[in-house]
Amino acid sequence: MFTMFIIFYYIIINTKLEDKVLKIKKYRWILIFIPVLGIAVLTASMISIKAYMRVFIQKRYENRLENWILTNKFIPEKSIVFIGDSITEDFMLDEYFPDFSVINRGIFGDTTLGVLGRMNESVYGLAPSKVFILIGTNDLEKTNASPEIIAGRSIKITEKIRAERKNTKIYIQSVYHVDKTNNEKIKKTEIGKRNNEKISEINKLLEKAADGKTVIYIDIYRHLTDEENNLDIKYTIEGLHLNAEGYKKVSQLLLPYLKD
Repeated sequence: MFTMFIIFYYIIINTKLEDKVLKIKKYRWILIFIPVLGIAVLTASMISIKAYMRVFIQKRYENRLENWILTNKFIPEKSIVFIGDSITEDFMLDEYFPDFSVINRGIFGDTTLGVLGRMNESVYGLAPSKVFILIGTNDLEKTNASPEIIAGRSIKITEKIRAERKNTKIYIQSVYHVDKTNNEKIKKTEIGKRNNEKISEINKLLEKAADGKTVIYIDIYRHLTDEENNLDIKYTIEGLHLNAEGYKKVSQLLLPYLKD
């Protein structure tokens, strides 16, 4: 494409002034073809990048599960497991809870279905004393599942843990709101299809399903929202994920449950 442009430029620059217009008319197809070809190449490149990222993310997901199968045997029983998506994965648990044996089982981009499919690697193979669950926001972005379906799958996770690990205490966190404001920090592409109305519906269903004994609901999101019910800008990187202040706040809210 660049070569064609150079050839066209050379033809024009070496043409007498009175012939330039005629030359441009004669080779005008190049002027049309070059940008069209450029758009086609750019589109193909974007598709290739997206395909590569899908494969990379899937391979990364599988690799983490394979690693956990090997490392679970070295983790002491009665540890505390945190399971979820990237919000959990980015939570530096050892730093925030140095007095506890905490295990991070968060995976970037995961959904309720994903967690249901990796219970052996994430929970059963560890025999934990407690499990903290935070999952569901990616379901709103990646699927067309309703709040009822998403909450139902989260509840199914708790039921499966109870069935396999009767002595494990189960805590399910509310799904965190997103920031839908026009603040310059906010990245709309990260927030995507997520909306706080549906997130609130999910949280109401989770709270209703938790009995307070075998499954305890932890209302985190209300402590992270502003007056308009958005994720407070001071707690987020780009409207979806938490920053250091956000994790500090969450760790303060969760600490009593770890001590319980």
